[in-house]
Amino acid sequence: MITKHNVDADGHPIAVWEKSPVEAQGAIVLLHGRTWSARPNYDLQVPGEDLSLMDGLVEAGYAAFAIDFRGYGETPRDETGWLSPDRAARDLKAVLEHVGNLTEGGPRPALLGWSRGSKVAQLTLQRWPDLVSSFVFFGYSPTFAGAPLADGEGDTPPAAAPNSAAAAASEWDELDPTQVLVPTLLLHAEFDPIVTPEQRASLFRALGTPDRESLEVSGGDHMTFLESCRPEFLKALVGFLDRNRGGF
Repeated sequence: MITKHNVDADGHPIAVWEKSPVEAQGAIVLLHGRTWSARPNYDLQVPGEDLSLMDGLVEAGYAAFAIDFRGYGETPRDETGWLSPDRAARDLKAVLEHVGNLTEGGPRPALLGWSRGSKVAQLTLQRWPDLVSSFVFFGYSPTFAGAPLADGEGDTPPAAAPNSAAAAASEWDELDPTQVLVPTLLLHAEFDPIVTPEQRASLFRALGTPDRESLEVSGGDHMTFLESCRPEFLKALVGFLDRNRGGF
């Protein structure tokens, strides 16, 4: 059974989806990327198929919470019509505080960011580190000073358009892996085109936490948790959570 929460973030309702076992041993918040909302990613229900990552986490004893960012799924856009990194991070802060209140007395929730969601997760973690117990990057193309470029990145000339202070500002410039200080899993897939081995290695070396792991899912692509190697992805994720959950 899935439950919907409407979390207030500065007066705007953020849809958060929850699936939990009767007695959870921990909690994790799941962030989608820039293309699809939470449920198609993390709770896909197909007759005859076992694809829901949330169901897999519940079976392993974890409460799973998946957020719809503004303009995705059942979270409406706000009056601006846009979603900035800063706004997404502040919305996630509200969700993490909400989940923390639900699990009061237990450890802080873990946080998993997939693709663009990893950037939002890292930005939030850097600003409010006390809200998260552990962190999982998946399908993440690193953004930080000195990070190697992906194949073809930087080859396209920039658009010829007038610049402005607002257009020039980039909140992603705040991302700094040396400020990631909680236990961290860098989870990647063998055939994911989003990130190169050099990028993964540079991110792993730059992480500020000494408690870090890097695991590769064999045969996987950018959506490994929905592919045939889903069991391997789930095993790696749950193993990391088990090692870092403490009591609940």
